[in-house]
Amino acid sequence: MEYFTNVKTIEELKKEYKRLAFIYHPDMKTGNVEQMKIINNLYDYLLTTLKDTAKVEYKEYEYAADFKNIIEKLIKCEGLKMEICGSWLWVTGNTKPFVTIFKELGFKWRSKKLAWSLGDKSKIHHAELSMDKIRGLYGSQVITSNDNNKKPTLE
Repeated sequence: MEYFTNVKTIEELKKEYKRLAFIYHPDMKTGNVEQMKIINNLYDYLLTTLKDTAKVEYKEYEYAADFKNIIEKLIKCEGLKMEICGSWLWVTGNTKPFVTIFKELGFKWRSKKLAWSLGDKSKIHHAELSMDKIRGLYGSQVITSNDNNKKPTLE
């Protein structure tokens, strides 16, 4: 089975990694340890390759490398709706039980949006933009965590 087909940017790589992790992570019902090892190795290789090809700043590369660790922690949290918009991760849903995890990972609570956010601080400030405007500017990929043993969904 092939993973990460047609991935050309670090943003696309992060989105695809998240999608694959929700399917193949060992903590998920459809998970598989061996497949996740392959996915992790491919992610690391492609991240290095894309970093070298795109000549991105090291800070952005470092953030993308941390993305895998963030997914590993959040994938176990039930009742969350996660949305990637550009280089930002927005989390809504039943977040209250996971406040400590969000704070440990560096997320910030955005009271006007009723969401937790994590992203590249060098990018534009989103305080003035609605979520609809942010989605319009950067696109959006929504993944809902695995509730009651249902298969994770990609919206």
